[in-house]
Amino acid sequence: MNLEPAFSTMKSPSLYAQEAADFQRDGVVIFRQVMPLSLITECREAIVGFQDFRAAAEKGDAVLDEPLADGTRHLKYFQNIQMYIPPFRKLFNSRLLMISRALLNQEVYFNAMGLHDKCPRHGTLTPLHQDNFYRCLTPPFSVTAYIVLEEQSRENGGLHYVKGSHHQGTIAHQRGTVKAFSSAIEGLEVRDEDLFRPYLKPGDVAFHHTNTFHGADGNKSDKHRRAVAVGIFGELAQFDAKLKAEYESNREYNRGHV
Repeated sequence: MNLEPAFSTMKSPSLYAQEAADFQRDGVVIFRQVMPLSLITECREAIVGFQDFRAAAEKGDAVLDEPLADGTRHLKYFQNIQMYIPPFRKLFNSRLLMISRALLNQEVYFNAMGLHDKCPRHGTLTPLHQDNFYRCLTPPFSVTAYIVLEEQSRENGGLHYVKGSHHQGTIAHQRGTVKAFSSAIEGLEVRDEDLFRPYLKPGDVAFHHTNTFHGADGNKSDKHRRAVAVGIFGELAQFDAKLKAEYESNREYNRGHV
């Protein structure tokens, strides 16, 4: 267990002070209707209409889920989607930076973006994990802005969180076999009633700390469950080569065996 400081000791700005206090306590906070529905609709229609995944797949940016019985494969994760579908670039905006600066109590910058999709009836689960095991930061000054494109509930595999888990630091992850998730927290007993399962609507944004335990069930509904995860780093965060080596070991196993 690595108990790095989770937040800066800079003087906290007054804007979003209550939300920042909730975030420091729980490691996750929900902001309603942050993104205009017109932009959400534009992005959703753009991904629905996008057909050529070949170039993205060859670069490893587009990851397809397990094949169905008839051989059909659906998109699970689309890293750097803004490089392929321009409307998604608009999600890199000042709203996210303003909120993230207040939550982390320091200056911040964008790092990456990726679309997560769970296809109807067959979208697979998301294992419990911490984003920082993938990001490899010490101190872990980072937040994920999870932008909802489609309504999310337990039925269609909405995210769940373990509140307060970010205070444990970045913990060891085991090799994972789920597509797009090479590392996962195994053997942790978490009661269902202890999971925070927010109901999210298009335009809502869930901000969680990079060390907050989170995951999701599979999609059993007849609708897609699409959302965009934007990684935002604090300027005081530093790259950790040791964490990177552990992550790469799991990643190589996942890509070679799944």
